[in-house]
Amino acid sequence: MRHTIQQILLSFIVLVVLSGCGSSLMTQVPTIPGPNTDEAMVTILWPSYFGGPTKISVWDGENFLGISTARTYIQYRTKPGRHLFLARAENWSYVEADLQPGKNYYLVSRPLLGVLKCRVSLCPVRQTDYKVDQINTLLKDLTPVQVIPEKAARYANTLIDQVKEAIKAYENGEDVRVLVLTPEDGI
Repeated sequence: MRHTIQQILLSFIVLVVLSGCGSSLMTQVPTIPGPNTDEAMVTILWPSYFGGPTKISVWDGENFLGISTARTYIQYRTKPGRHLFLARAENWSYVEADLQPGKNYYLVSRPLLGVLKCRVSLCPVRQTDYKVDQINTLLKDLTPVQVIPEKAARYANTLIDQVKEAIKAYENGEDVRVLVLTPEDGI
């Protein structure tokens, strides 16, 4: 009897963990080639298994980019210039970016221990942190994903008020931790 209860409990735990390993808002896609000369590319990656079932929503200002999950990456082509990237788990994480045309930039979703679920730190990758071949090797082990357009608007609408509040807190100079992605960090 005790062995049966242990098997049932283990099966339940495995089911819970596996059910949280992806997002129904995202779909696997091929890797996008680098940016055109008039745009920048930002890749948001989560290279570890830590925080597995956690889903981190990622934004460029009020523009929803997708859900970052363990062992995936999101590629985002955008206009060069200033951007505010935000990530949401139990907390908000902020990255100011100044993007240059024709460059690739990288942000790492780092889950941290939280109270009810994981917290997140969206961390800029400095050009000096990795060589291009190291990044390419890392990306080969991850799954490229993108948001399903038909589902994106509905999901974004449920969170847009919270996103606006987070942006307002940043603009008002409230006590938020902001990391910086510089033009020189582009590869």
